Amino acid sequence: MGRIAHENLETALSCFFTPNEEKEQEVLELEETCDYLNREITSKMLELKNLDLSEKDLKQIYYMTLVLADVERISDHAENIGEYASQLRTGKAKLSPQAVEELRRLADATLDSVETCVEIFDLNEYDRIPEAEKKEDLVDDIQDEIVEAHAERLMAGNCDPLGGVIFTDLVTDLERCSDHAINIANSFIYNNNK
Repeated sequence: MGRIAHENLETALSCFFTPNEEKEQEVLELEETCDYLNREITSKMLELKNLDLSEKDLKQIYYMTLVLADVERISDHAENIGEYASQLRTGKAKLSPQAVEELRRLADATLDSVETCVEIFDLNEYDRIPEAEKKEDLVDDIQDEIVEAHAERLMAGNCDPLGGVIFTDLVTDLERCSDHAINIANSFIYNNNK
């Protein structure tokens, strides 16, 4: 499911930067898949919770539930990005070339962060947590930098109003994807330390 959410984020960003109505539809379909998997896996974990399990196993189920929520949220953010792509594709909003370049930098850093964190979780490579934290810090740094540049464009009157809203919303979505990803990578580290 984590890989599907990552793929959905990648697809959403692809159609954001290169308009493609078919990919926008693919984002919606992948989001439906994540929602379905989230419901089904959560249901099975609730069944497991009712079994006679050790406290350690119950904690693992609890943390897995948190991981599922974080994975599902990444896919939700991808759906948001698909909606922004549609607004840009249909000409309802416009972004300056500078804004697009800034968003590409943040998108690339976010995709790298999410991919790394999903790999850490998937492969149980928790020794890579410092690598993931550096990537998440980079996302935060880029976010701070481009929000400041965006504010300067707004103050100078060099920004389409709806494009400005899309810019800030996309920045928030990407930063939150990275936050959810680091939660996924750290999930069982916290569990094993308690």
